[in-house]
Amino acid sequence: MADVSDNYSETGSGNTSSSLETFAAIVESDCSLFTFVVYVVVFGTMALFGLIGNGLSWFVLAWDRHERGRVASFLLRTMAVADNLFLLAAGLAQISSALIFYIDSTSHGHAVADATTENLTASGKDSAHQFSAVSDPETSPDYQDVTERTLYDDVSTYVTAYVTVCVFPLVHVTQMWTVWITVLVAVSRYVAICRPYQAPRLCTMKRVRQQLAAVAFAILCYNVPRFLEFRVEYVLDQVYLAQLATA
Repeated sequence: MADVSDNYSETGSGNTSSSLETFAAIVESDCSLFTFVVYVVVFGTMALFGLIGNGLSWFVLAWDRHERGRVASFLLRTMAVADNLFLLAAGLAQISSALIFYIDSTSHGHAVADATTENLTASGKDSAHQFSAVSDPETSPDYQDVTERTLYDDVSTYVTAYVTVCVFPLVHVTQMWTVWITVLVAVSRYVAICRPYQAPRLCTMKRVRQQLAAVAFAILCYNVPRFLEFRVEYVLDQVYLAQLATA
């Protein structure tokens, strides 16, 4: 009787842990679906429309030869370029991260849920081997299939690493650049409207180019620590090294 009660308690704890794993996989799948819809579908569509709109604005402003050499047209075209750079950087960072999170959570979550369901079914059919079926889920074939590295795992690792190290700092750089170009446009329009007699001396193409260069240099210097915040390190697989040692 003691052996039966011990097996029952161990089986109950195994079933509880399996149920928690299934629930966690379902919750993660729902979160990944929400992230996919928000960042890939919604944000991706908005970024696409933004790229098209800024591109059309640049071509319209550049098409007019009379306005091409004026300060306002030059600043607006520069703003369109900066906005497109920001949309490209932010889109690459957010969409790639959301896609990798969605694919990882759905594939791993479904495999764990299927493996847990099979373990529970097997435990219900044969109570004598109930604890052995659910005590070590890592030995199940489904779990081993999930943990095996594939080409997608290597690609997603590289993409995540380089997006974090290189792309996210560019998101901050381009965002600040768009903000400060908007400030330059506002200052230029203020001088042209409220100080019309000083505008020919202050609002010149040479001064505007100098201001843009100074703003770009200041933004890059300010965001240098973001490029040094993370680094990519290559770590050899210990299993691969063990195979080389035994070969």
